[in-house]
Amino acid sequence: MQSALAGKQLNNPSAITNVVKLLFCEAKALSYAARLLFCAAAAVFILPSSAQPPPSSDTTHFNNEKYEESADWRLTLQAREIKDYLNFKRSPLTPVVCVTVKSQVRDNNDQPWKEKRTYETFWYHNGSPFGLRRFEKLSLKEDTHGVIKIEPGPVAQHQTKALINAALRLLPDIYHLQAIPVVLMLPHEMCHSVESDLSVMRFYKAKITTGDASALILHVVSTQPGYDRYFYYSVRSGEILE
Repeated sequence: MQSALAGKQLNNPSAITNVVKLLFCEAKALSYAARLLFCAAAAVFILPSSAQPPPSSDTTHFNNEKYEESADWRLTLQAREIKDYLNFKRSPLTPVVCVTVKSQVRDNNDQPWKEKRTYETFWYHNGSPFGLRRFEKLSLKEDTHGVIKIEPGPVAQHQTKALINAALRLLPDIYHLQAIPVVLMLPHEMCHSVESDLSVMRFYKAKITTGDASALILHVVSTQPGYDRYFYYSVRSGEILE
């Protein structure tokens, strides 16, 4: 990474964008943690300063109760259990939970939503991913804002680890397209375990005091009023920024 960056003029926005795009292309086969490092780079270099995640809900034009109404796109996640899939004697992968991600866009936030399209499907066992099927490319326009939303349901409240894992795996795809995820929306019943599930993926609760745009920030809210938290991604496990 150092050699790639060394040959570029980092005060040139187009050069910075090209470098990070190149790094994303080379990172496709890397682990989740490595890909998130590229997300952090994208948050600093690709996105303009005006598009950085807000330091507090008081400084953003998004109303806490109207995230979806203000969004240009949304990615929805829904979990279901497939009881008989891979259900054979001594199977290490049963029960299987399927998490389906669907995308929806619109031309302007005062226009109706277009038809939902299936983006990809994950397969999980005990919260760990073991399969992925992608149906099409994600079509999010540059500099557009959107939400990632986990749909409520009888399976969702028991599969928070799988759903949070799937939601975070969308971040590299979103930042690669230079789109801006404003918020992760959760059913209220998932909020009691979200902090422990996020910490497994190295996102830690933090007090936003400096508005540091160099950090990868995740804003998490409940679909119903009552939960509103910010999380920082930390390279070193357990490092909490206060």
